[in-house]
Amino acid sequence: MRTIWKRGAYFTLLAAGLAVAAASCTDTATSPPSDGAAGGVTAEEKMNDLREKYGWAGDYHTRALEHAYRQLRAHDARNLSAVSKCKVAEAALRDFTSAYRVNGRSLSATDVSLAGTACDRSVKKQIVDIAQHSASPRMNELSATASSLLAQVESMAESEASVPAIRAAIQDIQNTASASLSDAEAGTVIAAGEIAISSVEYWNASAPAWEEGIGGDLPLAYSRAVANGDVAKTLVAAPGAIARSGSESRTRRIIKADVTAFVVTIVTTWWAGPVGWEAAAIRAAGSSLVAGLFPY
Repeated sequence: MRTIWKRGAYFTLLAAGLAVAAASCTDTATSPPSDGAAGGVTAEEKMNDLREKYGWAGDYHTRALEHAYRQLRAHDARNLSAVSKCKVAEAALRDFTSAYRVNGRSLSATDVSLAGTACDRSVKKQIVDIAQHSASPRMNELSATASSLLAQVESMAESEASVPAIRAAIQDIQNTASASLSDAEAGTVIAAGEIAISSVEYWNASAPAWEEGIGGDLPLAYSRAVANGDVAKTLVAAPGAIARSGSESRTRRIIKADVTAFVVTIVTTWWAGPVGWEAAAIRAAGSSLVAGLFPY
């Protein structure tokens, strides 16, 4: 009897174990897959992390232009010579760069240059010539996907689409980069995208003020507010000012030059290392600044 009981208990436990295992397999097979990547990081979390790490370039770009514009107006730049305008603009960009903070530290002001005191002479090369050519021929150090996405950012930045449509399209490109590229390559696309969005928003709203000659009566139609460490972008319509649609050719050339200057610097330093994130952001802002000073 004892032997029969032991065998019965053994088979009962075995059957229970098999039932638990079967239930476990069934749950695993029928449960929806996790939308998180390895380590439980979701696509949205990864995108937010990358934007926080690399997206500062767009904020720096626009706020640097705002600061330079205020300094130029304070010096009544409309009545200054080209050389004097360049000196005021470069000093403003250098001061702002020293004061700007990324992760608690300032950027390198040694990267600030507007081609010395002859920035007016180099504007055609910086704004017109560079904007006619994509940076893509220099992208052989990046993956094919990264190169393609950067080219899409460049192309979208100079498109004739509306500002909201350009912003939405570039954000889609950034999401694709976050989902398909390494952090460094995705960061490059995200940073280029943020500069493109900032440039599109800024110049479509503020080009008329710069065209007045820096010192006219037309105030800027764009401002970038920072609250609680988060960047809040707002378009503030100046009296009588109309935000442009992006179809004006000079505005599109400036925007394209901003993005291309950033991408060329990133690609150039990628091969030699380390990647020149700060220099790239500063040169993009410099291209914008020179373009605003000398309309071509």
